[in-house]
Amino acid sequence: MRSISVLGLSLASTLVLAADLPGSHDLPLVPV
Repeated sequence: MRSISVLGLSLASTLVLAADLPGSHDLPLVPV
């Protein structure tokens, strides 16, 4: 079941990185 945790962490980190990128505010995933 660790693979699921790793996938969750990678997804979360990807969202965080995407939130730091310029022009990413057009994404519906970003709460900002």
